[in-house]
Amino acid sequence: MLWTLACVDTTAADLGDLAMAEDMAVSPASARATLQHRLVRLFDFEERKLGNFEILPMHWYIMGRQPDTGDPTFMRKPLHEQLVHRPGYPTFTRLGFDSKQRADGEFSFRLELDGGNVGAFLEAGTIPAVPGSDYLLTAQIRTTDFKYAKAFVHLYFLDSRGMPIPGARVSSAPIVTDGEWQTINIIMPRRSCGSSLDWAGIGDRSACCQIQ
Repeated sequence: MLWTLACVDTTAADLGDLAMAEDMAVSPASARATLQHRLVRLFDFEERKLGNFEILPMHWYIMGRQPDTGDPTFMRKPLHEQLVHRPGYPTFTRLGFDSKQRADGEFSFRLELDGGNVGAFLEAGTIPAVPGSDYLLTAQIRTTDFKYAKAFVHLYFLDSRGMPIPGARVSSAPIVTDGEWQTINIIMPRRSCGSSLDWAGIGDRSACCQIQ
């Protein structure tokens, strides 16, 4: 299964499965073949069998909110600091596992819009990066009833301190799928100095051309 971001009603967005592949030269057309042979990390959100009965998937945190973690070093990583304190993300939006809407399996990861932005990010260092490699993220995404909102996926290379490397960020085009599951492929080109790879899936509610 592949990573899935989805929105299932007028106030919701869902994340399903994520797969990250490593290759020296990869194209979207070869996504599935690459994943079969050089899979780096798969996030399918089927975590009940792993004993996770919390609201959020493991290693995931909510943008704009204080993290629920016992790790005293978590906020020392610059990317965590930036995303936790990012303005414009109210605390009343809801995120969590969803068993009603999914592309496959039993669960997706839902991001619910309610008049404000909502986003989730993966803990820095969860996906180690190998210098000289390209990375391909393949995601299944579904949104519904977006009038002004757009969904985005962002990928970062980080240094050993958890600081985003300048120029090492790739973002998807604005995503609106009108209720259909859509496969998204994003290539992160090789760099010689990246030590970890991080990404965030964001469902932004915006007006006219104001897109975050």
